[in-house]
Amino acid sequence: MIPAVKTLFVQSEDPRTRLHAMYVLEGMDALNAEIVKSAMKDPAPGVREHAAILSERYRVLLPQLQAMTNDSSVRVAFQATLSLGEFKDKSVAPVLAKVLTNRGYSSWFRTAVLSSAAGSTPDFLKSLEKESFFNSNDSWRANFIEDISNSIGNRNETSQNVDLLNFISRPSLEKNSAIQSVVIKGMIKGLQRTEGLDDSVKEKLKGIEADSTNNLQKAIQDLKQLYSNSSKK
Repeated sequence: MIPAVKTLFVQSEDPRTRLHAMYVLEGMDALNAEIVKSAMKDPAPGVREHAAILSERYRVLLPQLQAMTNDSSVRVAFQATLSLGEFKDKSVAPVLAKVLTNRGYSSWFRTAVLSSAAGSTPDFLKSLEKESFFNSNDSWRANFIEDISNSIGNRNETSQNVDLLNFISRPSLEKNSAIQSVVIKGMIKGLQRTEGLDDSVKEKLKGIEADSTNNLQKAIQDLKQLYSNSSKK
């Protein structure tokens, strides 16, 4: 039975048959990395899209999956971006940064990147900086920066909060008030949504948010002070 299904996968000219054969092999526990790798290069976008999903279980296919983020089919590239986020590897963030820089005008790709662990941390902003992400003022870029700052703030992990604030204080960004402003806006929004946040901290955040409109640098310093004190408790 299994050899016959493998033959169908390899020899059928119908992409639907190849796709069904791949999932039959999966159901029979006969799927392996080589079969998925072959499907990742299939001429039919639908087969490649599903191969990207199945590649998530094979660490050895990470390089092929990374390459698929440049696929000519938008659906395939999108799925590859989503699937890439399932891997915990230092090579993931730089690839996601390239994806975001090239395709971030699409909210779908922004969401795909942000849904991953690698694409939602302060360190990811460093990968974006290497792609000259902050050199343009497109509205979608600002939207992403606010969203990632919101996500970081909502986790309310002191080390990440401090890293985020230190990032926007770097020499390359300290004069970029537009970026600093959306980071502070997103971060405070996220912090305010944190469950169990102390009432005194909520009041301080409200004050910092109000002050940020007129004195952005003071708001940054006040947040640094707030989380510097928090880390000492």
